[in-house]
Amino acid sequence: MTLKRRPGRVLRGALGLCLAVFLSVLVWMAWHTPRHDRNWALGQERLARVDFEGGQVRIHDFRFFRYWPDGTVEKSAYETRAFRIDDLASVWLGISHFGRFGMAHTFMSFGFKEGRYLAISIEARREKGEGYNPLAGLFRTYELIHVVGDERDIVGARSHIRHERVYLYRLNLSPWQAENLLVKMLTVVNEIYQSPRFYNTLMDNCLSGIVRYAEAIPFWQRWFDYRLLLPGFVDELAYGLGILAGEGALSDLQARALIQINGYRADDPDFSIKARQEGRPSNP
Repeated sequence: MTLKRRPGRVLRGALGLCLAVFLSVLVWMAWHTPRHDRNWALGQERLARVDFEGGQVRIHDFRFFRYWPDGTVEKSAYETRAFRIDDLASVWLGISHFGRFGMAHTFMSFGFKEGRYLAISIEARREKGEGYNPLAGLFRTYELIHVVGDERDIVGARSHIRHERVYLYRLNLSPWQAENLLVKMLTVVNEIYQSPRFYNTLMDNCLSGIVRYAEAIPFWQRWFDYRLLLPGFVDELAYGLGILAGEGALSDLQARALIQINGYRADDPDFSIKARQEGRPSNP
């Protein structure tokens, strides 16, 4: 005589198992705390920090790596650079497409008088030999890092070395909005330097941080707009909000924003000028 399992008992067992796994994950996440003292991957081993000196910011561990054509690092360099806040002349949203279906990385760049630029890239901080997995990023796998550096590194490595499709959109911000955005982002750079945080694929990633700092998107929309989950479409959102500088349809702005890589290298001293040459609004 064979005994038949009751469907209700099987269902209760499955639910109990799922609940046990869920509670185990919660306990692990509560116990697992962020740290600064891991064996970090090259390029993420040092955290930037900022000294606010009146109207000037002095940035320590400002990254400026040079790369061989195959993507390996030719020279790893960290510097100290100073910028006057009242010299801020432009703010740029960068979108670097590395895959299909909106898979992209976003970053910010701030243009100053005399053609100087300061780029900030919010990233998952990885250990040596560790790859990036969006699913793992939901479960406190990576710490958070704000890489502050030279455009020839932050932007040029993506456009010229990795050959990603990179767009630079100038934002239509008032001087007060631009300065406020810069100060907010650099303040968080210091906060992370003092106290580590976890990266989260949905809640604290390359785009969500920018959205919080900019305060240009209604709170409810941050949770329900697919363009905030797929950074490759964020230019559509910014265009709809009227914060992309320039005239014309979105397709016109996209054509002007796309970085053309022919005729110069990522380490070109005039990289920032040449990356913006084709039909852009005037810039420092």
